[in-house]
Amino acid sequence: MSRSIPTVEPASFIASDTVKWKISLPDYPASKGWTLKYALINAHAVISLISTTEGASHVIDIHANISKTYTPGTYYWQSFVENANATERYSISTGIMEIITSYDTETPKDVRSKVQQIYEALEATIQGRAESAQLSR
Repeated sequence: MSRSIPTVEPASFIASDTVKWKISLPDYPASKGWTLKYALINAHAVISLISTTEGASHVIDIHANISKTYTPGTYYWQSFVENANATERYSISTGIMEIITSYDTETPKDVRSKVQQIYEALEATIQGRAESAQLSR
């Protein structure tokens, strides 16, 4: 079964998945030597992506064996184009992308959000104190 390639950046994807999207930029066609690039950044990692050419369109193709190396988390991204000899560079867009932990990793991981971890720890602490207070009556 053939999947159509999305024409917008994904809001999220799972590390270990193949991820593709195609962008058409009439002012900066790939067929005229323009390359679309992405810079993704968070407090723990920087990811650089470079498009390939499909006619006039720019295709981002992240192979599964590459995406599995990405650190899960929320990334802020910027996209930009450069001409063939890198003498011109123009910003295109910005956004936020979530890389989600793959459950088929080799080691166990706590996949709860930090907020959920704190909530459950507080709840356990409160319940523990309430039970102790009730028993001492």
